Amino acid sequence: MRTLPYALLTICTLSHASVGLPLEQKGAFLLLGGVSIAGHGPYRFLIDTGAESSVISPMLAESLKLAPVYTVEVQSTVGTRLAPAYRLTAVSASGISTSGPCADAIEALSYPLTAVEKAVGPLDGILGQNFFHKFNFILDLQRRTLWMDPAGRVVGDRVAFTNSAGRLQIPVSLPSGNAVRNLILDSGASHLVLFAPVKLDLPREAFLDTSSGSQKVTMGRLALLKIGGQSWKRLPAASLPRPLTHTSDGLLPIHLFRSVYFNHTGGYVIFNPVFQPH
Repeated sequence: MRTLPYALLTICTLSHASVGLPLEQKGAFLLLGGVSIAGHGPYRFLIDTGAESSVISPMLAESLKLAPVYTVEVQSTVGTRLAPAYRLTAVSASGISTSGPCADAIEALSYPLTAVEKAVGPLDGILGQNFFHKFNFILDLQRRTLWMDPAGRVVGDRVAFTNSAGRLQIPVSLPSGNAVRNLILDSGASHLVLFAPVKLDLPREAFLDTSSGSQKVTMGRLALLKIGGQSWKRLPAASLPRPLTHTSDGLLPIHLFRSVYFNHTGGYVIFNPVFQPH
């Protein structure tokens, strides 16, 4: 068995023309249909920028007759689990394929997706940050489109990100008395999640759903959240003890924004960018 903070992924890049892939939205979650693996499919995948690894369901791994190459201890806010890891080849989405010479295959973990399927329906896998980290792209919730390698100028205030165990984290400001926090930018979270200690108004116990599962948390209202030039007041938020494996301060859900531009080349994101696809 190997214990890894995240599974590495190296794939080829797309052409420099903007490629728009239609997204399905189920509540706070974004899904991409038409995914194929080695010519098989189409498959339905969840997009989860807060997951360091990509995942395929045990049923899909069995149908593709894949052989595991090692075992990984998967770490999340809801605990740890052992999962086999597979090597995938020729991954494409909605008829758009990666191109060019690929030195390495895609590695994906496999475990039951029962928890997230309760929110989104049948699912074949999850595309995590180890899939997306080679690309610049826009998650456009307003148009329900994933723009891969967007051509033209993308305009807006840049917020630099840092890497935390394969995930992107950005600085945010909380109300007076709390220091600046670093939150994981997470398309697989239904609510803002802050690792304790943090003060929430009107606290109550509840269960929070993420792509990793469901967990008992304290829900309440955060008085103020600031990111760059944007702010939110009395924002619904969840608080829970910091997992031992996390160095970040919580999870920032993508659905707070109309769209988000991820520029891995420059090491920054733009929230609600001005972008005209062509």
